Amino acid sequence: MESSLSEFWKNPGARDSIQYRAKHANGTWVSLEVVAYNLLEHPAVRGVVLNGRDISQRKREDAGKDQMIAELQQTIANVKTLTGVLASAPPAKKFKKVTVGAKSRPTSAIAPGRILTHHVP
Repeated sequence: MESSLSEFWKNPGARDSIQYRAKHANGTWVSLEVVAYNLLEHPAVRGVVLNGRDISQRKREDAGKDQMIAELQQTIANVKTLTGVLASAPPAKKFKKVTVGAKSRPTSAIAPGRILTHHVP
């Protein structure tokens, strides 16, 4: 920590940040982030600029995403094999003829996701 702080002071234009938890006056805990900019050599500033903000909501959202990812990974790990048939076909707008040997047979119109069938008289 000391070496990174020392480097920050030695490097004009440097940017660094830290995240931490603090107890609010109402007794709850909040997550905070402070970003520091070394502008000691900037003629109009000649100082270090600090910006702080409450990142509690972002931390809660990140924790929720991490939990969901862990649950999905666990679910995937528990899946041994997938069983079943997935039938898929593009939508048919009109009947088509399929020639089989010497006879022509009409093909039924199908909706997406239905199994293709042939009408055989």
